[in-house]
Amino acid sequence: MIKKIEIQIEQSYLDNLKSKLMLTRWPDELEGSGWTYGASLGYMKELHGYWTNYFNWRNTESEINRYGNFIANIDGIKFISCILKEKEKNHFHLS
Repeated sequence: MIKKIEIQIEQSYLDNLKSKLMLTRWPDELEGSGWTYGASLGYMKELHGYWTNYFNWRNTESEINRYGNFIANIDGIKFISCILKEKEKNHFHLS
């Protein structure tokens, strides 16, 4: 059975994530390591700042829900898909 779904993350989950982000403890960076051992500390702090102060999940959630989102249970396995229709007739993407 295929069922249309909408993403609706509970606010408590988003609040919990923000609380965890605010508690981030940063390590010292190895001098001159840059990206040698993974992402640089500067980049991770920049990414953290974006997620903590600017990212708006509700806007993203609304954008995702504009598309056809479906869930199907096939042999006990849940498959989630998003159908994006092309502007041309008879063309579509299934992801």
